[in-house]
Amino acid sequence: MSDKDLDQNAEFANELFKINDVGLFGERGQKGARLIRSSDPAADSLELFERLSRGAENDLDGVPEGMTMRWLQGGTTVTHRSFTSTPGSPAVQISYSTTDKLQDQKIHFLEE
Repeated sequence: MSDKDLDQNAEFANELFKINDVGLFGERGQKGARLIRSSDPAADSLELFERLSRGAENDLDGVPEGMTMRWLQGGTTVTHRSFTSTPGSPAVQISYSTTDKLQDQKIHFLEE
C-alpha cells in the first residue's frame, strides 16, 4: 500500500467521519485525544478502522486481546482497541502517518 492508497483511504473515511483542515477527526478531547460522538461507538469505531486500514496486508500478530493492529506498507499503523481506560469508549489510533491528509491521532468513540 502506497501513500496514494492511504490518501484514498482518508478520503473514504472522510465520507462518514469528517476530517478537518489539519487532518484530525472529531473534536478535541483530553490529553490530545480526539472524540467522535456516536449512537453505536463499537460499530462506528470498527467502520473507521476498516476504512483507514483498507488494503493492509494482514493483522499484526502478538497484540493484546481486544486490539487489532494493521501495518500499511508505507509505514503507517492503524490500531483498533475495543477496550480503553474510558469505559464504553473504543478507540482508533493512527501512528506514523505518511500522508498530509491525516495526522497521527487517537480517536475515542463516545455514546451520544
